[in-house]
Amino acid sequence: MMGICGFPIAKAQTSSSAGQQDNDTLNVGTVTVTALGTSANVRKVGYTVSQVQGKGLVSSGESGVIQALTGKASNVQITKNSGDPGSGAYIQIRGQNTISGSTQPLIIVDGIPVSNSSLGGGTDGVVQQSRLNDINPADIESMEVLKGAAAAAVWGTRAANGVIVITTKKGKRGVKVEFSSTLGIDQVNREYEKQGKFGQGSNGKWVANTGGSFGDRIGSRSGSDSLNMSGQRFEAESGNIYRPIIKKGDKTVYNDANRDQVFRNGTTWNNNLSISNATDKSTVFFSVADWNQTGVINGNSNYRRTSARLNFTQNMSDKLTIGFNSTLAKVTSNRIQMGSNLDGLYLGYLRTSPDFNNTDYKGTYYSAGGVPTFNAHRGYRRYLGNAVPTYNNPGWTINEQKNTSDVMRVMITPEVGYQWKKNSKFIARAGYDMSTDRRITYFPVNSAGSYANGAFTDNMIQESETSMHFINQSNFALNKNINLNTTVGYLYTNNMFYEIGGSASQFIIRDQDRYSFINSTSANMDPFNSYSQVKNNRAYAVLDFDVQDKLFLQLTTASEASSTFKNRFLSPSASLAYEFTKDFLKSDALSYGKLRASGGRVGVAPPAYIWNTNYVNASSASGWGDYLDAAQFGGSIYRGSTQGNPNIKPEMKTEIEIGGDFRFFKDKVSLGLSYYSNVIDGAILAVTVAPSTGYSSQWKNAANISNKGFEADLNINLIKNKDVTLNLYGNLGMNRNMVNDIGGANSIFLAGFTGTSSRAVKGYAMGSMWGGKWLRDEKEKLVLDANGFPQAAAQEGVNGNPNPTYRGSLGLNGNVKRVGFNLLVETCQGNQMWGGTSAVLNNFGISPETANEFTVSAADAASIKDYTGATIASRAATAGNGSVVTNKDGTYTCRGNLEDYGNGKVWLNQSWYTGLGGGFGSVSESFIKDASWVRIRELSATYALPEGLCRSLGVPGGISIGVTGRNLALWTKFQGVDPETNLTGVSNGRGLDYFNNPGTKSYLFNIKFNL
Repeated sequence: MMGICGFPIAKAQTSSSAGQQDNDTLNVGTVTVTALGTSANVRKVGYTVSQVQGKGLVSSGESGVIQALTGKASNVQITKNSGDPGSGAYIQIRGQNTISGSTQPLIIVDGIPVSNSSLGGGTDGVVQQSRLNDINPADIESMEVLKGAAAAAVWGTRAANGVIVITTKKGKRGVKVEFSSTLGIDQVNREYEKQGKFGQGSNGKWVANTGGSFGDRIGSRSGSDSLNMSGQRFEAESGNIYRPIIKKGDKTVYNDANRDQVFRNGTTWNNNLSISNATDKSTVFFSVADWNQTGVINGNSNYRRTSARLNFTQNMSDKLTIGFNSTLAKVTSNRIQMGSNLDGLYLGYLRTSPDFNNTDYKGTYYSAGGVPTFNAHRGYRRYLGNAVPTYNNPGWTINEQKNTSDVMRVMITPEVGYQWKKNSKFIARAGYDMSTDRRITYFPVNSAGSYANGAFTDNMIQESETSMHFINQSNFALNKNINLNTTVGYLYTNNMFYEIGGSASQFIIRDQDRYSFINSTSANMDPFNSYSQVKNNRAYAVLDFDVQDKLFLQLTTASEASSTFKNRFLSPSASLAYEFTKDFLKSDALSYGKLRASGGRVGVAPPAYIWNTNYVNASSASGWGDYLDAAQFGGSIYRGSTQGNPNIKPEMKTEIEIGGDFRFFKDKVSLGLSYYSNVIDGAILAVTVAPSTGYSSQWKNAANISNKGFEADLNINLIKNKDVTLNLYGNLGMNRNMVNDIGGANSIFLAGFTGTSSRAVKGYAMGSMWGGKWLRDEKEKLVLDANGFPQAAAQEGVNGNPNPTYRGSLGLNGNVKRVGFNLLVETCQGNQMWGGTSAVLNNFGISPETANEFTVSAADAASIKDYTGATIASRAATAGNGSVVTNKDGTYTCRGNLEDYGNGKVWLNQSWYTGLGGGFGSVSESFIKDASWVRIRELSATYALPEGLCRSLGVPGGISIGVTGRNLALWTKFQGVDPETNLTGVSNGRGLDYFNNPGTKSYLFNIKFNL
C-alpha cells in the first residue's frame, strides 16, 4: 500500500510477533506505522506495537472500530457500554493513568488526531456513542496499538493512555470494485431470571400497587379476579378494559409475555461498495457504506450510519506528491433510557410483579364520575392508570419516550510531500475533524418520576479539531556501519467544543407530542450553553541510529506548549533493539531473536480552565425535589467552591519497558514478550482545603498512580501447504494498578452512588468498589445481633476490585481449499463487579433466591427467627400463604432461605431482603461478585466460489459467502447481565451494574463480490 504522501508503506504486521489473523509471521522486511503516521521498519522498533489488519476488524461484524479490536491485542481492555445499537466502548491500555482526566487513548487516523469522545452518560440516561464509531471499519487497512511511552512520546500530554494509529485504505493497481452485503441478527445474550411463584404484595398476601412481590402463592388462587364492575376503569388503546380488583384470583404468570413486550431479534443490514485503482503516478480509493440496525429492545432502539470516503494521491513530479483523505458520515439513532432511572427500561421491567401484565400500558382512565384522563399511563404500581406510576411501564419507556441523536461528521486530511533532496523529504499535512450532534430527549406527560408533567430537551453539540503538521525526514550514512534517520516536526492543534440548547418542563398542552419550548412557561424553561477551546503546539525530533543492521537506537524529544498550562512540557524517550541472532544463537530451533528496551515520559494535559476559579449559575437541587434555577428569579451567579490553580501542570507518566521478539523452528512459531512499569506523578484532583480560604477544594497535582504488567503474544503456523493452512494465535495481558497517594485523602469518588461507588483509594487499585461492610471482630468473624444476623459496620470501605488479574485470548484460523475459518475465544479473570440489579431484585422479591421454599418441623419453627426476631411459628399466625404454610403433618413450609451465620439457623425472609439483605440496605459487601468470564468472541467461516463459476456470472474477481457468530457463548458466574458492560459508560468508574441495558450475541450472513 502507499502512504498518503506517496512514500511506500508495506502491509503492517505484529512487531510483538503475534495476534495475527492472516497466517503471516513477523517478516524481516515488514514495516509498521508510527505515532506520526509514517513508516518504520518493524525490525528496528524497540517497543511493543500490536497490529491488526483491516479484514480482522471487518470479520467481527461490529459496528464500531474499537469494539472490533476486542481480544486482538494484549493488555488492551475494551468494554462495550451495552448492547444498544451504536453504543460506545471504554478503552484502557496498560491500566488507568489518571483520576480526573480521561483514560481513553489518542486516536490517529491517517496521521491526524481525531475525536473519540463519548459525551454524557452516568448512573442514568441513555448509552452514548463513541465518535470513532463514525468511521466505517471496512475502510481501514490496518490498526496499530502503541502502548508505551517511548512509542508515543512525540504526542506529549496526549499520549499517557497510549495511541491507536489507524491507516485507511488506498488505491491498488488495477481497477477493483468490491461490494459486500451483510445481514445480522442480534439477540440478548444474558437475562435475569424472575421468580413466578409469588405475586405482588407483602407478608404473603396480595396487595395492589405495592412495589414488592412478597405476596400470595399464585398457583393457590381461585382462577379469576373478582372485579368492581362499576366506577373507575382504564380503557387501553387495544380496547381491553381494566377495573378495580376486589380479590386477586388470576393464576396467570406474565413473565414471558412481559419479556416478549420488551425484547425482539434485532436486525442489521450493512452494505459496502468500494472502487479503487492505482497507476504509476496516482492512487484512488472511494467507498460508500450504509449500516442500518434495529436493536434487541422492541421499541425506539435503532442506529444508522451512512458514510462515504475518498482517498487520493497524485505524483505531480518525481519530487512532488499531493493527496488527501476524506470521509463524511451521517449517523442517526434513538436510544432507550437505562440505569438508576424511574423512566428506565430495566428498572421498570425487572421490578414488575410476575402476576401483572404490562401489555396494555397506554389508554384512557375514567374516574368513578366518568371524567376521562387521556394518555394515561398504566403500570404495576398504578394498575388502573389513575395516577402516574412510580416506575414506567416498560412499554411506555420503549415506545413513548424519545432519545434521538443526529450526527454529521467530516474528516479531511490534505497532504503535500516533497523530496527536496535525495536523502530528505518534507511532508505538510493538515487535518480537519468536525462533528455536530443534535440530541433530543422527550418525556411525555405521565412519565414516571420528575417528568410527570412532561419534559423536553433539545441541544446541539459541536466538536472540532484543526491541525497543521510539518515533518522533515532525512537519512545519512555516518560511516559504513552506522546509518542515521532523522525526523523533525512541528504540530499545531486547535480543539473547540460548543454546546447550546435548552429544556422545558411542565407542558401546557398535555395530550399531544410537542417537541417545542413554547409548550411551557418561561419559569419552566432552562437555556444552557458551554464553550471551550484548547490550543497546543509541539516541536519534536527523532533520531534513529542503525548500527550494522542489527543494533537500533531511537532517541526522541518533544517540547510542548498548551493553553491549559504555563510552562512547556518536555517528553523525551529512548528505545534500543538488538537482533542478537545476527551474532550468535541462531539455529533451526531459534530462527530469529530480538531484545528491546525503551523508556520515556508522556503526560495528561490539565482540563481546560482549571487554572482559573470559575463562576457558576446559582441553583439548588436534591435527589427528590425539583431543580431551582436562579435565572427564574432575576438571575444570579456565584464563585465556584473549587479554587483554580494558575500553576497547574500536566500529569507526568514515566515508563520503562523491556522485552523480546522471537521466532522458532524456521519461523513457524512467533513469540513476543514484554514487561513494563510506569508511574504517574502529579495526577490532578480537587484537594480539600481549609474553609478559611473561602473554598472547599483546590485543583492540585497531588496524586500518584503506578502500573506494572506483563504481555505475551503468540503465533504458531501449524500447517501450511497448497490446500491447507492452520494458524494458532493468542495473547495474554496482566496489569497491576496501585493508587499510591491522593493528596492526603483516603478515597476519591469516581462514579456510582452514595451507597456503592467506584473510587480511587490509597493503597488499592484504581476504580476499587467502595461501600458498606459487615461488622467483624479482630479475627474477621462476623459480629451477630441478638437474633443471629450479621450487622453493618460503622465505616464504609473497599469491597472489591473491578480490574482483572489477567485477560487473554486464543484463536485458530486457516483455510481448507476454498473454505476459510476463524475462531477466537477470549477470557477475563479475577475481576469483580457490583451486582446492584440482583441486589435490588432481592429487595423487591423478584429474584429466584427470594422465592426458594423449605420445610421445617414444628420444633424448629418455634425457635428459628427472622430478621425482626419473629419465629416461623409466630409468623404463620399472621402471614399469608405466600410467606408460611402450616402443613397437615404439623410442619411448616416457608418462603425464603435458611442460613447459619455462626450462631444457629436464621430465616431469610421479606424482612431480611428488604433490609440488610437487599440492594437498599446499607451493606453492599454481599453483592460484590466474581465477574470473570470466558466467551466465544468470534466464530466465522467463508467459502470462495470456484473461479469458473464466478467468471460465468460476470464476477471475475470472485464471490465469497460467509457466516459469523459474535459472542455466541458466555460462561460466567455473574448473574443476569453480560459483565462486559458498565453502568457509567466510559467514565473512570468501573465494575458497576445497576439496571444496565443488556448485551447481545449476533449471527451474521455475508456475501461479497469482487468485480
